[in-house]
Amino acid sequence: MNGIDEENQNSIILRPAIPSGRAGETAEIANAVTWLLSSEASYVVGATMYVDGGLLLMAAEENAKALSKN
Repeated sequence: MNGIDEENQNSIILRPAIPSGRAGETAEIANAVTWLLSSEASYVVGATMYVDGGLLLMAAEENAKALSKN
């Protein structure tokens, strides 16, 4: 045990991998949900929206690099 709770420890470990350089705030996730529920998003159907500070894009980049080596 290192005195850091599990949530904060996960944030510390993942932070360097997130292109935005920080963990997301609860309000930022809520803003995305609020937008999806609004009339402004009425034409958005069957889409997946990731609110992750670009983390998924980094994984895609690493996968592309791995595939290009083969």
